[in-house]
Amino acid sequence: MQKLLHTQSLLDIQLQSGKIEKDSYDSRSKKIKDAMDKLGGYKMLSKYGDNLLKYNQMKGMGFNVIAGGVNLTTG
Repeated sequence: MQKLLHTQSLLDIQLQSGKIEKDSYDSRSKKIKDAMDKLGGYKMLSKYGDNLLKYNQMKGMGFNVIAGGVNLTTG
């Protein structure tokens, strides 16, 4: 994280001194920000469980046409 912050500050200095263009600064800054966003992320197992549950619910509704129609009309 410290390296990314240091790189960002060096990039800011280069922009202020006119050594790089604004477009170049924006693209490099975006890459640094994306790398910072990826750091420290947690992978939750519940996310995978939610996806399995969602798939199972969609599969169940697909095979039960009458229940889907009832849900559509009354819900």
